[in-house]
Amino acid sequence: MISLDLGLWRRSGGTSFNPLTLSPALWLDAADSATLFQSNGGSAAGADGDPVGYWLDKSGNNNHATQTSGSNKPTLKTVIQNSKNIVRTNGTSSFMTISTMTMNAPFSFYLVVKKTNVSAVLELAGNNASSNRYLFENYSDSKTYYPFKNSSNTSLNIFVSGTMDIYSSFVLLNASTDGTTGTLKRNNVATTNTPQSSASATNGSWNLLFKGYGGSFSSMDLAETLWFQSAHDDTTQTLVINYLNAKWGVYA
Repeated sequence: MISLDLGLWRRSGGTSFNPLTLSPALWLDAADSATLFQSNGGSAAGADGDPVGYWLDKSGNNNHATQTSGSNKPTLKTVIQNSKNIVRTNGTSSFMTISTMTMNAPFSFYLVVKKTNVSAVLELAGNNASSNRYLFENYSDSKTYYPFKNSSNTSLNIFVSGTMDIYSSFVLLNASTDGTTGTLKRNNVATTNTPQSSASATNGSWNLLFKGYGGSFSSMDLAETLWFQSAHDDTTQTLVINYLNAKWGVYA
């Protein structure tokens, strides 16, 4: 009998878990070498320093991340976190875009990420706009992160403040909302937050995961991200968090 490991089944808390059973809207996995290419239809990105111009979405929804300009492509870095590869942006020019993805509340997202510049401001998803209203807000801790939408409800962003303490190591971030209430966690520890209502937001051309806030560029290492078009309760969050933590060795 031949067994193929497609990178879908992982050990999580002693049980097998497949993220596809939860029907993700997006799944980007830097550890899966079969999903990383230098360009659409081009050579695989497999060696340290290779440009990443096409990152296949494992959800089955074809929300692939792309970058056609050579000077704007992030790079593959090998054996970085828990002996696995990551995708790195340089903070000066590189980013990727997902042009087909839209997200509306309810939704949940998970990110395994590390800033590579202590002062970097990361906009992990969406497009910045003035007069923003936040889905989650944390007034007491400037080191948190915020999903937010603009006043016209046309874009949804995941914003990381410049002072957020994710410089020294990778962290596992996740949030879930039904549109009026939600949870916000960092390494599976809930943060103090004030959920806002009317979370529905769509955008037909997301600068997802890499573009910097205010027109600047993000400086970051991205290991894996999972997005779901549903609100996750604590039990479901624990399934996904345990899977990601066991895989990437983020926290004890």
